Amino acid sequence: MTKPLGLTMGDGAGLGPELLLRSHRALSEAGPLVVFGSVMALQAALASLRSRGIPNLVDGVVAVATPDEAVAVPSSLMAVIDCLPLPASLFDVDYPWGRAVPAFGTLQHAALKQATESALRGEIAAVVTLPWHKALLGLCGLPVTGHTECLEAWAASGPVTMLLAGPSLRVGLVTAHMPLREVANAVTQERVVAAGRSLHHGLVRDFGIASPRIAVCGLNPHAGESGELGDEEERVIAPALAQLRAQGIDVTGPFAADTLFPRVVSGRQPADAVLAMYHDQGLAPLKAVSFGAAANITLGLHIVRTSVDHGTAYDIAGRGEGSAASLMVAAEVARAMASRRAP
Repeated sequence: MTKPLGLTMGDGAGLGPELLLRSHRALSEAGPLVVFGSVMALQAALASLRSRGIPNLVDGVVAVATPDEAVAVPSSLMAVIDCLPLPASLFDVDYPWGRAVPAFGTLQHAALKQATESALRGEIAAVVTLPWHKALLGLCGLPVTGHTECLEAWAASGPVTMLLAGPSLRVGLVTAHMPLREVANAVTQERVVAAGRSLHHGLVRDFGIASPRIAVCGLNPHAGESGELGDEEERVIAPALAQLRAQGIDVTGPFAADTLFPRVVSGRQPADAVLAMYHDQGLAPLKAVSFGAAANITLGLHIVRTSVDHGTAYDIAGRGEGSAASLMVAAEVARAMASRRAP
């Protein structure tokens, strides 16, 4: 029996429920699906979208107890595992699109937890996550953090690395969700080595690249300008790259980030991926060339996890304006990764 792909609905007030309900038929063409979230919320979201004349919606939302049950559900219906009860009064007037609802914070966390546990048990092929709202976690008394950090705590098989993969560029991160003022201290030799190894291993195992080439960014402008603009390149990053090369990993750099990315995209710098030092250093250029066509991947887990490359988009949630392209890519990448890992 084909294992279903598990999708989490993310923040119930964001774009996640709408994208799931609009793209479910297309996603189902590649295989069975099961959504981890709230039956009540998705039924209410479906009614809201129908009332607004949004096309290409599923015919209905049905509750299932296990992923196995979802396999028998027709593709015209969305199979949902209920992860947390919600107050019915939440949907008394209209669906709360674009509003910060604390109950949705608890739900988004519970859905990810249950999907992760299901994947660890081998019940689903992979986990694909829709965006959540970090601030909601604080409103409901949970640590304010991202998917990647939660997955690292629950399912890590080694050093965890965030990777964004688009048609012309793949970018891994040494540091991910942290304030910029903390980045310089967090970029240690050990952390660069761990991220480089994780990225190399992921490119081999999950992308089928036998001998991946990784180009590495410096931390500072102009990669430190020979120490005039910072010494992390010489003191931290260069020794880390030497250590990686000694382990047989093909890394080059550290390069000035502002010129490295255009060289990689144009093919003038041969590289299967770029290793960036911090979140916006890597993701801003990737999204400039691949926004809506990239998948967010967590390397270093016992499970396959991918995600969309965008946020909750409160400003357009529920209007039928958001693109499902990144969700389609994330699902396609998840299935391909799961297939490569299958025994």
